[in-house]
This record gives sequence, structure tokens and C-alpha cells, in this order.
Amino acid sequence: MEAAADHGAEWVETDVQFTKDGQAVIMHDPTVDRMTDGTGRIDQLTADQISRLTVKGGGRVPTLEQVLASLRQRSARLLLEIKGPQSPAHVEKTLELVTEAGMAERTMIQSFDEDVVRNAAASAHGMKVALLRDKLDPDPVATARKFSLTAYSIAYKGLATVDRMTDGTGRIDQLTADQISRLTVKGGGRVPTLEQVLASLRQRSARLLLEIKGPQSPAHVEKTLELVTEAGMAERTMIQSFDEDVVRNAAASAHGMKVALLRDKLDPDPVATARKFSLTAYSIAYKGLAARPTALDQLKAAGIDVFVWTVDREPDWQTATTWGVDGIITNRPDVLLQWRKSHCTEPSLTPGRTDAR
Repeated sequence: MEAAADHGAEWVETDVQFTKDGQAVIMHDPTVDRMTDGTGRIDQLTADQISRLTVKGGGRVPTLEQVLASLRQRSARLLLEIKGPQSPAHVEKTLELVTEAGMAERTMIQSFDEDVVRNAAASAHGMKVALLRDKLDPDPVATARKFSLTAYSIAYKGLATVDRMTDGTGRIDQLTADQISRLTVKGGGRVPTLEQVLASLRQRSARLLLEIKGPQSPAHVEKTLELVTEAGMAERTMIQSFDEDVVRNAAASAHGMKVALLRDKLDPDPVATARKFSLTAYSIAYKGLAARPTALDQLKAAGIDVFVWTVDREPDWQTATTWGVDGIITNRPDVLLQWRKSHCTEPSLTPGRTDAR
């Protein structure tokens, strides 16, 4: 952060979490495992225990006070993510520390957790707040007003436009099928319809892991399942989504298709989540599973398959295979398939998938 600020960055961003004894420390992950020589959840370790850990690459885990003191001497503003869930008291403590450091005017609080954002916005400290989203709300302006936001922080992919991959511009849900059919994909070709993809795969042996981008109406989810069924691909298709409503609607459909829930991070009790949504598979980011690989054994014992995404490096394929995952989602299926032939005695352990983007 100091290097970014010293080289002219107008904003720097970091994440704050709370220790077992209520001290604010800087760490992205809920555990210290990936970034330090220690192990355990941050909220189960004391500030003193964390202060004695060594960060991989050198140094100690900084406290929020140390970061604020450093940035106070620089011109950059601070985008501070409070990792949720957090108690209202911890949110208030964060804002107090920022205010006491004289950084209130130069700091914006953000979080994926709606309660954190709500509590920060309601605080007497009057700090700017932003809501982090993976995907756009149906009415993002209404959401911004609901939470009294200064900013709306959306994942790049969440904008769901044709801009990056075609010669056109605009949101997909604001263009007609005819307009999209006339666009040229970068590298050549046209944007395929789901029917075209299903017809092609029908002639091949591969199964289909079909992500429905949310939010989507129940009618659109049902339409997707109808198209898959009509193409004769229902038995070979699994529906997945980050959007819980999409997964819920797919699981409840009379089409009886397999469903998976996509997660960036492990749920506190992934088995309970899998049962809640009637999942066939739990699809977790590689880094999310790396924070607690033992969760895989719990899921498999409950009869739930586990996929990891998006894994493109051979060392990570090896690690995922050692964990015993049921599927690897990758952008390099050709290389993964060759690697699987030479490294796995049971090919079913690592089925590759092309994640077309």
C-alpha cells in the first residue's frame, strides 16, 4: 500500500478483520494459513498470537492502526473493506479507529455484507460507504438508495456486457437476440445460442456444466431447463450459479436436473448449505477450498461432489487431486487432459472443463 501510494495511486484498498479479543488486523482471508507461517481462523486467535506470525515473504501482520498511521503521512485515500459478517460493535470500532487517526475524510468503508454496510452508513461518524457486489442488482440505483451508498462497487464481469468479447457494446439484457446474432466475436465467429451449444454437445460424449448468470427470473431459469431437456441433454447437464435464487429455482423445477452452487469462499457449514439447496455438487474457488481443505471430506461424506474453479496451473491440479476433488474447472482443458493421463490412475478424479469466457 505504501508503494502504491508513493507511486501516485489515488486510492489504496485493504481488508480488515477482528481477532478473538476484538483487535482490528489487516488480512484478506478468514484464516492466517495462506499468508503466514501460522494456522487458524483470525476470529479464534488473539491479537498477540497474530502479532507473532511471520507473513510469507517477510514482515508481520499489520494492525489497522499501523496502516492508518502510515497512510496519514501520504496523500492516497483508503478504500477499507470490512470482512463480514461482523458485529455492529466491530463496525463501529473500525470507524472510531479511522476517525481517531484523522483519516475519516479520506476513507470509504465497503463490504459485501449488507449488515456491515447498513451499520456503517447509520453510524454518527458519517463516513462514505460502498456496497461490493459480484453481480448487478436488478435495480442498482434502488439498492444504492436503500443503503445510503456513496459508491457501488461491482465486479467487472458483473456488468454483463458484450463489450469485451465482441465488436459491439451494451448490456446483454438490453439487446435483442437479433442484435446479438449480428455481432462478431473477437477472434472470429458469432455469439452462439444455448440451443446451438446443446445441439453440438449432443453429438459428443462430454457432459455440460451450465452456469446461469444471476440474477435471473424464475421464468428464465425454467426456460433454460426446458431447452436442455428438449435437446435430450438433461441427464448429462448440471446447472450451477452463484445466485442462490437461481439454484433454488433450478433445484425445485420438475425437470429434476442436477444443481451446484458456486462459492468464492466456503460456507461456515458447507454440508448444511448443500442440504439447504438440494445440491448435487458444491463448486468452490480453489483459494476458498485451500483455506479449509478438510471441508471436502465433510461434503463427500454427505454425498456431495466438490468442484474447484478456476484452476489453470499444474501444481494446483496436483494439489486439488490430492485433496480428492470430483471436478476441476479450467481454461486449459487440453493441457489438463494430458496431465490427467500421465498423473492419475483414476481419470474420473479430475474431469476438466472449458470455462468459456
